[in-house]
Amino acid sequence: MAGEFSANWDSRSLHALFVMPTTTASDFETAESCHGMPDMLSTALQAIPRDTYRLMTKYSTPASGDPLPKIDQFRSQLRTDYIDILLLHCLRPPTWQTDYKSLQDGFSEAKEKKIILSHGASVHGLPALRTLPGDQWLEIAMIRMNHNGTRMDTPETHDVDELGNAREVVEHTKAVHAQGMGVISKKLCGEGVHRRLDDRLQEHRRDR
Repeated sequence: MAGEFSANWDSRSLHALFVMPTTTASDFETAESCHGMPDMLSTALQAIPRDTYRLMTKYSTPASGDPLPKIDQFRSQLRTDYIDILLLHCLRPPTWQTDYKSLQDGFSEAKEKKIILSHGASVHGLPALRTLPGDQWLEIAMIRMNHNGTRMDTPETHDVDELGNAREVVEHTKAVHAQGMGVISKKLCGEGVHRRLDDRLQEHRRDR
């Protein structure tokens, strides 16, 4: 969705959408890989009180070293003192907890400084997902989820053109949620594959 916005929307269009009356806080998501989107989003949000919305962005992996300079860059692009949610983006290797230790330490330091409010990961693949239950650093997990595995997690550490294991994903998602981790779902419509209610109803009848 962020990619579609950056390609087809300008900041004035986004601002008109964002100032629509609302009685609850709004959530806005971008990512390091969505080039131009953070700047456009910040322009659209300029006139809106900061305490009425939450910002989430993603730090691209694989990466290493001190993440604080890049976090400051994100804050500058978004024109904000703090980021509500910062995720390690595209988490794939089962060894991420050691591979990205420097990033985790930097995120934790950023949270202590209150320049981010929470940290987590956007997961891509069963090898990484299987390590989430029991993890004590992650506060939020973004997990691919839909009714039949379209564009969901497989045993591979790269994206493949085959259905993911929806049942196993649900099992791990329930486990991390039970331990108090926040869960955000993505790919609910399989990147637009499941546009019709009939698609979901047919799968539901097949499972009964």
